[in-house]
Amino acid sequence: MNFILLILITILLTILIKNKLKISKLKEEIKVHDILDKKIKDMREKEQLQVEVNKTINKTKGNGEIIMIIDDEYPVANLISLFLSNNNFEPKLFTNTEEAIDFFKDNNDIIDIIITDYTMPRQIDGIDFVKELKSINNEVPIIVISGHGYVKLKNPDDKLLISKYLTKPLSHKDLVDVVVKILKEKEEDKNE
Repeated sequence: MNFILLILITILLTILIKNKLKISKLKEEIKVHDILDKKIKDMREKEQLQVEVNKTINKTKGNGEIIMIIDDEYPVANLISLFLSNNNFEPKLFTNTEEAIDFFKDNNDIIDIIITDYTMPRQIDGIDFVKELKSINNEVPIIVISGHGYVKLKNPDDKLLISKYLTKPLSHKDLVDVVVKILKEKEEDKNE
């Protein structure tokens, strides 16, 4: 009887060990699968970004206009910068509002447009940042970008400080079109 029990226990242990090995192997396969899925997703996103960039290259061109870009998220600011530089604009990228203000104080006469994120935690942001820039040079158009569908302003007159308000996610083509439109309006105002 003990012998049969010992054989049964041995068989059960063997089955458990084999199943544990199978489970371990499956977990490794799942990890590899997840890694491959992520790589494929990243490749698709890069491919989509390249398609977006290619759609606007050579369709809308700037003439080397200098555009300040302020966003506390470097990847977002860098993407906007890359996109504008591919359309013959000269972007000046900032992730810190204080640095942007210092640069603008010294170079406001050469800046054609400012593109800024509306919400930048732990920094001057929103309408206060726009007012600070406008106090330096009221003539430079400001495009405000936000992840929110709207911006609630305490003072309705503050809306006049913003040339255009865009929401994220935004089409790069739309952004370039807005920049070109504002530059055209600015040139027409100059000629009047």
